[in-house]
Formats: sequence, C-alpha cells, structure tokens
Amino acid sequence: MKKNELTEFLQRQNEFLQGRLDEALASVSSLTLANEKLVATVDELRRQIASLEDVIKGRGAELSKEKAARQAVQRLQGSPSERQAKPTPAPAVSETPEQRPQKKRTNNGARRKTHPECEVETVVVEPDSPDFNPEAATFIGECDVVRYVMEPMRFKKIVYKVRKYVQDEKIYKGSAPATPLLNSQYTSSFIAGLAELRYLHCMPLENAVEYFRAHGFDLDKGTAQKLVSKVRVHLENLYKALGPAVVEDNYICGDETYQKVRLQVATPSGRKIKKGYIWVFVGMTTGLVYFFYDDGSRSAEVFKQHIKGFNGAFQCDCYSGYRHIGIGEMSGIKRLPCLQHIKRKFLDLKDNPQAQEIAKLFGLLYHFEHQHRIGKDGWCI
Repeated sequence: MKKNELTEFLQRQNEFLQGRLDEALASVSSLTLANEKLVATVDELRRQIASLEDVIKGRGAELSKEKAARQAVQRLQGSPSERQAKPTPAPAVSETPEQRPQKKRTNNGARRKTHPECEVETVVVEPDSPDFNPEAATFIGECDVVRYVMEPMRFKKIVYKVRKYVQDEKIYKGSAPATPLLNSQYTSSFIAGLAELRYLHCMPLENAVEYFRAHGFDLDKGTAQKLVSKVRVHLENLYKALGPAVVEDNYICGDETYQKVRLQVATPSGRKIKKGYIWVFVGMTTGLVYFFYDDGSRSAEVFKQHIKGFNGAFQCDCYSGYRHIGIGEMSGIKRLPCLQHIKRKFLDLKDNPQAQEIAKLFGLLYHFEHQHRIGKDGWCI
C-alpha cells in the first residue's frame, strides 16, 4: 500500500472512531440526565413516604386516644354506682322547635351523628337532566343530603404595602398589624397552631415541623424552636396570673384525679412510671380553669397553698383533704357538696324503695335542668 493510500485509510479510520466517540459521549450525557431525573424522583418519593409515615403515626395516636376514651366510658357505664333507672316520664311540657332535641338519624339501626358543631354550608342542587325545563316544572319538595368536607390547614403570606407620605413637613406612615413577638413575621394564629401541636397534642417539635411542611409551609426547625421557647415564656406568665385570677372568683368547683407520670429516674423496683395527682379549680363565674401539680402529691397542703386568699363557695367531693374548709385559715370559705356523689349513695341502696325513688328524682332533675337555667326564661335562682 502506498503512502498516500495509507494516510487516507488512517484518516478514514480516525473519522470513524471520532464518530463512535461522539455517539458514546452523547449516550453518556443522555444516561447522566436520565440518572439525575431518577435520583430526583427517588428523593421526592422518599419525602412523600416520610410524610405519609408521619400522618400514619399521628393517626395511630388519635386512634389510641379514641380507643382509651371508649374503654373509659364503657367502664363508667358498667360501674354499679353509675347505673340508674330510666326516669319516670313527666307531664308533657310545651317546647318551642328550638328547644326540642334533634332526633338522631338512623341507617338500618345504626346511629348516625349529625355533627352540630360543624360549620354549615347550604347548596341548592337543581336537576341537571337535559329534558328538564324549570319553567314548565312544578316544585314538589326537597330532601337533605349531607356530605362532610375537611379542609386541612393552609398558610397565607400577606404582604402589607406600608405607604409613607409627607404633609406640611411631617411624615405619615401606615401601620401593619402587630405580632405577639417583637421583630417577628409570624402572627398569633401561626404561633398558636405550632404551640397546639407541641403542647396540646404532645407532638415532638420535629414532627410538628414535618406536619407544617406536609401542608405547604417549609418551616425551619431552628425558627420553630425559637418560636416555641418564646411562647413558653408568655404561657408561663399567663399560668402564673391564672391561679390568682381564679381565686378571686366567688364560686369555685375543685377536684383532683390521678394520672400516670413518667419519671426521669427509675424507682428501686425498676419502674419509670408512677401514679401522680393533678388538681383543678374552675371559676364558675369567670369561666376560668386552673390546673396545678405538685410532684403528684394529693396532700391537703397542696390544696391549702393554692386556695389561700379565697372567700366564697367551694364545691367538691368528700375527699378528706377538703374537710378543713370553713375552719381556721379557711373559715371564710363555704363548702358545697357534690350532688353527683350524693346521688351515688342513694343508688347504692338498691333494696330501699325510697332511696331508688329519690335516685329517679335526681335523674329527672338532670333531664330537665336545661329548661331552668339562670338568666333564661325569667329564671333567677
């Protein structure tokens, strides 16, 4: 082969190999792009899975609470001291349509709740048949079909265009709504939603942040921690003011109940849970509720410490810690007994006809008390 032919042959080989190399590079670029898309899809799927896991965990906690509540109600209904005979029908009392209790709807014997607590929106639905002519038709009636809708929390970003003016050498400026925390962009509703998840629903802050993200707001964990720490100070001050405010009422209902408390250090028996007591005062005039806790103690000293300065009527059960009411330092307090506890004593006397008759009167009193409340229909006592 001559030199020129060899050179031409090598050039063709070089051009062929260069073409194959360009194709390979194009193929590698295409595969790299496809791989990046797959990685992005996998990341998105992981985020969705994590969000679904959080939702499932929250739903599981709600179901556990609901189950515990149903079991508590069943135990209460099964208690002999809580059973009572069906009240004797009283003479018919004329009621207005607003006072008559709403009849429960049924579905083949199954109870169906009407949910009066929901916001009601009424929509009129007309026939959509092409043969329907509203001008030629005669209205004969309508029926109600109920559908329940849930709208999850939604976030809005409101931008206030604060305008400034100058008039007679004086500057005038608009005012944007104030926020609970200084130099903060978050309103009270935003902070209240975060505090509700953290304290009312006992949700860890990480889960609360993920819950916000799942509903469309990418909240930084550090920002959430600052908001919670600052609002905790405000809630603590509110709590400190709540106790004295309730004691200033002239009529308080009080009680105490046990609750399982988690311990930081295990007991000698190895348990990290103990039974502690939490107390509550309810100001019946102001409607304020005050809970207090002293290391789970049920001692009368806890009650004496928080009731100081109160002069009025205190309604409670027959717990021994309340027996000093009206004596010594608490001489200005008038003790009122609990009517429900009194009723139970009559219910326990099952073989006494007079006691059972009195228990029926208690039932009638509870059944018709809503008709005779202070401030309604002329009732003053």
